[in-house]
Amino acid sequence: MVVVFNKTDVIQHQFALEWMEDFEVFRAALESDNSYPSTLTRSLSLALEEFYKNLRVVGVSAVSGFGMVAFYKAIQASADEYMETYKYFQTLFVVFFTHTHTYSNLHFR
Repeated sequence: MVVVFNKTDVIQHQFALEWMEDFEVFRAALESDNSYPSTLTRSLSLALEEFYKNLRVVGVSAVSGFGMVAFYKAIQASADEYMETYKYFQTLFVVFFTHTHTYSNLHFR
């Protein structure tokens, strides 16, 4: 999966990267807000940190072209990961489902 921060010509995405990589920094940013969403987000911050570890993250700007090479590399890496890892499991599922479906049809005849 690829997370893309756009409009990096307007505002840099480094603060979001820091929040994604260090839950303590993220929690500190939320300390001044005591609303329900902030409280919930603080409690989920450890789980979010684990979730974010497996994501490819890039910042891009359509205006300046910044980050486009990194974006295309991240897309290619994700496509490669899919073909090497998940496509295999998808094929196994289809084969399993086909055989299960065939056997279940024979059972009911």
